[in-house]
Amino acid sequence: MTSSSFLVEGKEQEEAIVKAKENLKYLEEELKGKKFFGREQIGFADIALRWLAHHDTCLKR
Repeated sequence: MTSSSFLVEGKEQEEAIVKAKENLKYLEEELKGKKFFGREQIGFADIALRWLAHHDTCLKR
């Protein structure tokens, strides 16, 4: 999720979560068939986006 989803409440938070999920779907499409964003080597994007998966898992609990 984006940081804005943590800073607001109610309808604004729901909208921020929807937008973040749309962005994650785009990233997921970019990763299809690849091990990492850089194909075979881990790169900055892989490291920078790792926290998203962690927070998404925590929020689902």
